[in-house]
Amino acid sequence: MAPRGPGEDASTWAAVAALLAAAGFVCYGGPNLLDLGFYHDDWNTLSHIHFAPDSLPLRMAALARADASQLFRPFDIILWPTLYRLFGLDPVPWQAFLLCVNVGIGLATAKLLLRFKVPVSLALLGGIIILSYPSKDADLFWPLNVINPLSLLFYLVGHLAFLSHVESGNKRPLIACVAALLLSLTTYDQTAFLPLCWLITPGLFEKGFSPRAKQGVSLCAAVIAVFLCYKLFVVPHCLGVPYSKAVVLSPWQILKTYLAGLNAQFGPRLILAVLAGAWRAATASPFIFTLGMALPWLGLAALKKKDSVQESAPADALALLGVAVFVVAYLPIALSDYVPTPLNHQNRINLAPALGIVLAALGCAAGKVPAGRGPAVLAAVASIFLAASAGFSRIWAESYRLQCGVVALVQRRLPAWPEDKLLLVLLPDRYVADKAPVFDAYWDVTGAIRLATGDTRRRAAVVSPRMRFEPDRIVEAGHPDISYADAVLLDVGKGTLSPADFSGLAGLPPPR
Repeated sequence: MAPRGPGEDASTWAAVAALLAAAGFVCYGGPNLLDLGFYHDDWNTLSHIHFAPDSLPLRMAALARADASQLFRPFDIILWPTLYRLFGLDPVPWQAFLLCVNVGIGLATAKLLLRFKVPVSLALLGGIIILSYPSKDADLFWPLNVINPLSLLFYLVGHLAFLSHVESGNKRPLIACVAALLLSLTTYDQTAFLPLCWLITPGLFEKGFSPRAKQGVSLCAAVIAVFLCYKLFVVPHCLGVPYSKAVVLSPWQILKTYLAGLNAQFGPRLILAVLAGAWRAATASPFIFTLGMALPWLGLAALKKKDSVQESAPADALALLGVAVFVVAYLPIALSDYVPTPLNHQNRINLAPALGIVLAALGCAAGKVPAGRGPAVLAAVASIFLAASAGFSRIWAESYRLQCGVVALVQRRLPAWPEDKLLLVLLPDRYVADKAPVFDAYWDVTGAIRLATGDTRRRAAVVSPRMRFEPDRIVEAGHPDISYADAVLLDVGKGTLSPADFSGLAGLPPPR
């Protein structure tokens, strides 16, 4: 077992854990956690599980049948029905579990920073910053999207076990590393290439590449190759499930992805959203705002005395590791048709690259005993990020409130909605603050309505700019055409239910 480093004694580690838990409480808006709900894909997945026979194996089988693409990430077939069995359709425990996973990422990141000889006060700030980094708030508030942060948490546990093996030569941490890596890959596979970065160890610049690190990375590369073989060949060709994601091999796509990634992590839209989120928190919940602004400074002051025992050179290896993680974490996205975005729910793919940013920043800031402006700058950033996350939580809570309003309206109009007709839902806004989706597709609104009514025959779709209204039908790429005779229109803003027709829909302004 690797020896404990500075800042890893029980009392210090308990203080770090308590401060990160408090930071998580702030991120979720404190009591605003109780107002958060389900979003987008959650409704469809939950409907598959909910209407299956009341048995964990049968619910897993039902999910795999209804959405065969889950076979590409098989751990999710176990995870979601298990969480449903524990929590049912109450979103609060789902959100609490997601909070625990995100706090776990902060703790694991702080521990990784300690392994790279970052002083404990700065390691705490690193944990707070990755917890609250504003470019990936979907990973904080989207319950069934727990697969993204959980995958990263498994990855970090694997990295820590890998470093224990490199330091001690013990084989058991290496076995734990491989197990954690498999869990990470089978939960969400954006971490597929990240173990290649593990060649960058704390002693890289003093001792060069560690033979144990090279052997361990070779083993992990073999594990990754087996997983990719399963995903790209076994599932499509042996199990007959088409690979639904586009694979794009284009230098332009790679360049576009990394430029979009930089914009998503540092760009002006994100900066404006952070300021607006912090202001929203300040005006709506002054206590939570004040706590978020003060917490990093309190942690820095409380743990500063522990830094005096730190004797290390600046963490150049950590800065290099951070850059490598940023680049490699976006690589799977660069080989797909996804594009990083700073604001809406798809910003979930920014989580792993944000880890790279945090590692690089802390690597640049770390020294023998941090002095000068570095710690203060990091504490200020952490404060603003916490306040912004608290403000973002209110946006997601408002989205859930609006979703519940739509479903309640549907239930009131249910007697006038023929079972054999599709419900076209016209929303005043499909997103709250361009961030949290209200409803945005046929699967989310259909899943929510089925769960509310208990009627699996009901079908619905959201009127969106993706639709083209022709005289006899509605056309949307990738979906069957909709005949006006087979649909009714629910205007949520007016609260009315009426027959769908070309003249009424073609003259509508495009939904925002």
